Amino acid sequence: RSSAFDAALQVEDGTPSLATLEAQLNDALEVQGSLRFSLLRSEAEAQKAQLARGAAESKTLELRGSLEEAKASYVQAIDALDRKLEGLSREGREAQSTAKRLEKAVESTTFRTRMRDLELQRWKTEN
Repeated sequence: RSSAFDAALQVEDGTPSLATLEAQLNDALEVQGSLRFSLLRSEAEAQKAQLARGAAESKTLELRGSLEEAKASYVQAIDALDRKLEGLSREGREAQSTAKRLEKAVESTTFRTRMRDLELQRWKTEN
């Protein structure tokens, strides 16, 4: 509204007229209603954000727990693989040692067999 309109609503002694006061009251009520609506909307948004934050914090804790479990499982798996590798390495060394002993035993047996064959041939030729 224009100030000329406001001035027209005043009585001659400078006090506001009833119409001016009613208009001001209506304006104040509209502003109050608008502010109340804004406040309610802001409170709803704040509550919504608070709930979202709580959910995010819960999910963060859950994910941290899952991460710790995964780390522990990874460490256990690596330890198990290390133990298995050590066992296989030991078995490999033992197999190599056994193979060498068997080779020597076969060589010794082959040598003794040849010696017996030679002795047998010599005995046959002498007899």
